[in-house]
Amino acid sequence: LIFQTYDQYVLPSERINADHFQEVRKELGFTDLVITGSQNRNLVEWLSGTVHREAPKFAARWMDFGRHQIDDYAHLRNEQLRWHERIRRLEHLHDTAGSALNSVGRWAPSDDSAHVDT
Repeated sequence: LIFQTYDQYVLPSERINADHFQEVRKELGFTDLVITGSQNRNLVEWLSGTVHREAPKFAARWMDFGRHQIDDYAHLRNEQLRWHERIRRLEHLHDTAGSALNSVGRWAPSDDSAHVDT
C-alpha cells in the first residue's frame, strides 16, 4: 500500500539545529522534510479505512510468503549485524520475494519446499 504525502516527517527534537535543517532542505534538495509532531489527518483517515479492509489479503500473503522468512527478519533486526551480512540477507530476501511473484507481478502460491535457509 502506498499513500503519497509528498512529505518526510521528522519529529521535533532539541538536537535538531534549525539552521542545519534548513541547509539540508535547501542545499541537498530535501524540500519535502517537515518537522512536526502532528499527524497527517489524510494519512490517518486513509489508514483507518485501508488497513482493516486489506487485512485478510495481508494475512494470506503473510501465510503464503512472510512466515517462511522469519529467520531473515530476525537477523535483519540485529543491530550488531555487519553491513556485508545485512546486504547478503537483504539480497536473499529480495531474490526470494522476486521468485514468489508470478508473471504478472502478483504473489504466486508457494510450496514449503521453496523455502531456503541461509
